[in-house]
Amino acid sequence: MQDLKTWSNEISQVYGLLGKALANPKRVLILEILTQGESTVDSLSRTTNISVASVSQHLQVLAQAQLVDKRREKNYFYYSIADKDTTELFFTLQRIANKRVKEIKEIEKSFLANDSQIEAISASELDQRLKEEPTILLDVRPTNEYEEEHIPGAISIPLAQLEEKLTLLPKTASVVAYCRGNYCLMSQEAVDFLKKKGYQATTFAGNVFTWKTYWNTNEKEGNQDEN
Repeated sequence: MQDLKTWSNEISQVYGLLGKALANPKRVLILEILTQGESTVDSLSRTTNISVASVSQHLQVLAQAQLVDKRREKNYFYYSIADKDTTELFFTLQRIANKRVKEIKEIEKSFLANDSQIEAISASELDQRLKEEPTILLDVRPTNEYEEEHIPGAISIPLAQLEEKLTLLPKTASVVAYCRGNYCLMSQEAVDFLKKKGYQATTFAGNVFTWKTYWNTNEKEGNQDEN
């Protein structure tokens, strides 16, 4: 029985490493960015406004918990989510928090009260729009994130460049903007700006991973129907 208790305690300590790795909001932010594609320390630092040294330390903790992997290419290390299960773990935790943590609902309610005119559409609604009407899918994340991975067919105009590149967006088509996920403010700010300029615009309530999950699920269902 003592051996069983020892085994149980050792397993719990390993689980504790995961909890520790996810207990820091900056590490959660880094993980969220990595769910959309691999990135270097410098790129993560620019995107998160966290110093290079701090990003490196956070990545060490995430690597110790085996939540991220890294590879070397020339003089750079590229970090990525460890595997599909880790990505699913992150979004499962996000869904649980959205469902059960009262503070998140209060923050969301407060935010939506100030931006009640901004509509967000689901992956299935986005798919339908792209098929049925002229629609521009706009990625407003930093260029490096777009280059690492993006939704097929999307064009890249980072939020900071949107005003100067506005002429690239014809008003004859509706615009759907997206960034890192449902709580990423860049797409919200982009849509707010576009609406003030007379565009028909909305946000996608998801990110690259959300779209890939939707697409893969529908592709599998289509193959099953054919069989």
